[in-house]
Amino acid sequence: MQPAFSYPPEAGAPSPDEKRRVSLDVLLQFVAAVITLVPTFLGLKNKHPLLSYLAIVLGVVVLLWIAKPRAMALVQRVRQRFADRRFAKGQELQLRGLVERFCRRFAGSEDARSFMPIFRSAMVGKIEIANVVGRIIASDYIGSWLACFRQQLKLPAASVDVLVSRCQEFSTIVNSFNRDYVLRAQKELGMVAPLSDHYLDQLEEFREEFAAYLRDLEQWVNAFSAQAQGRTGESRYWGIAPTCVFERAKTFRRPTVAGS
Repeated sequence: MQPAFSYPPEAGAPSPDEKRRVSLDVLLQFVAAVITLVPTFLGLKNKHPLLSYLAIVLGVVVLLWIAKPRAMALVQRVRQRFADRRFAKGQELQLRGLVERFCRRFAGSEDARSFMPIFRSAMVGKIEIANVVGRIIASDYIGSWLACFRQQLKLPAASVDVLVSRCQEFSTIVNSFNRDYVLRAQKELGMVAPLSDHYLDQLEEFREEFAAYLRDLEQWVNAFSAQAQGRTGESRYWGIAPTCVFERAKTFRRPTVAGS
């Protein structure tokens, strides 16, 4: 589920209701002035046609003077909204690519080179390894979390704020997988009998590719953050900012003792 975020207005800033009330007051004053001047204008038109035309021109100029700032602000808001939508659409495509790559190569179970398939194969006939895998599987939650998150991605992000929130959730998923699966397994394997070279080679290949993926994810998050802050507001952005630094797993191989 998407978390709901709400932020209080900045100190001294008028609320949306106050802005609408001010705009309405200005509009009512203008309408009242027009109503007051209509009888005068009709009388002027009958007696002095030229002056009536000058009055029309003057009224149009005043109307344009009043409407111009509001029209420019409206155009700017519309342009910014379309620019934000283009930005969100392009960045969401990249996010989906990173999600699919993570699911397929690292967190999934279909690729034999993924984390869990390697350990399921390595634990056959090895009780200590099976216990390590069992402790990790006992708290296995990443698969369900990823399934729910991928359901969210089926609907396009409605705004940049929503996309930032999705990026935050995905970076949290990756960080949790890294911490509770990869780093935990590495730590616990150091306390049991060593794996065979075959499985160590597979784990090293996984570790190197996962480290490269984390580097790519960090680069994308940093580039995305630099652009998203200006579109959401810096104070608002940091309340939903994604993780941009990930710890790297060290080698699964045990250090060679000199003279052994």
